[in-house]
Amino acid sequence: MVNGQAIPGLDTKELGLRFNLIALVPTTALVLFLVALVRSGAVGGRPSLQQLLTLPAPESLAFMVFGALLVSLVLHPFQILLVRLFEGYWGDGRVGRALSHIGIERHRRRWARLMRLAGAGVHTQDDRQLLQAAQANLRLYPLTDRRLLPTRLGNILRAAEDRAGQRYGLSTITVWPRLYPYVTGQLAAALASVRNQLDVSIRLCASLALATVISGTVLITDGWWLLVPLATGVFAWAGYRSALRAARSYGEAMHWAFDLHRFEMLQAMHYPLPANLAEERAFNQELSRFLASGRPIGGRQSTHQYEHDQQDAASPTSAEDLLGGILSWLTRRAGRRSVEDDRP
Repeated sequence: MVNGQAIPGLDTKELGLRFNLIALVPTTALVLFLVALVRSGAVGGRPSLQQLLTLPAPESLAFMVFGALLVSLVLHPFQILLVRLFEGYWGDGRVGRALSHIGIERHRRRWARLMRLAGAGVHTQDDRQLLQAAQANLRLYPLTDRRLLPTRLGNILRAAEDRAGQRYGLSTITVWPRLYPYVTGQLAAALASVRNQLDVSIRLCASLALATVISGTVLITDGWWLLVPLATGVFAWAGYRSALRAARSYGEAMHWAFDLHRFEMLQAMHYPLPANLAEERAFNQELSRFLASGRPIGGRQSTHQYEHDQQDAASPTSAEDLLGGILSWLTRRAGRRSVEDDRP
């Protein structure tokens, strides 16, 4: 995910798999959990294990399955908004700004501490290990503290936005939709896989967190039954940890995509290929500005140069000559067959 947007390029064949994994399974699990909570008697009084183990009628079970499917269909389009919520985009309201400030300040302190460790000298083996650990953790943060978000997930994804294309002078957010169509094969499959894993983990985490809040409220005075919200809370935490791992894998895959396919994008856009990294970065910075704001490369339309492959750009005259030659050959061949058929 880049800037809260889904990866482009997912074809319709994957919709069924994505819907089942991301929407249907977590939502069905949440609906069944809430139904079990109601059937146990926890809502109206003290829960009973005997009532919980009583099998529901077939029509009730069918109604629950239909309800889970309906809720899944309604909530599926909001998956991107859910991911953005976990990234830390909490709006401009008073509560959202206050929570964002607390989260960003916490990560700013950690970012500053890592920067100090990364800039410290190396004198012993322990210092070298601390330096390596600090550098590895810094790669999970944006390039500057002004880009920090209030959650770890948001900072990991924003770090990918800041670093994947910037190494080559490209704005990742601007260029990614144009580069992604050239990502094929195993790398495209890896990107789709980690995106599915990220979405599934976030949806499971959200469903389990909601189950924890509801069951904790209902079972707060029921003794050992509080183990139920405790268990769902632990699983929700595990789901968030899984989302963090998927986000790191997604960021790495984005780096690989820019490493391997940026020149294919330039060729498809009919721009000249650079000879070295300095030339590439200078050109890509101007290209990113052009794609983002329309400012021509070099500042003027006349300096915005293209490069066309003459082999792929046949002239109309040569195309007409080729077509005429084919038609002439077909006419002569048909004439010879007619003469042969007329012979006695």
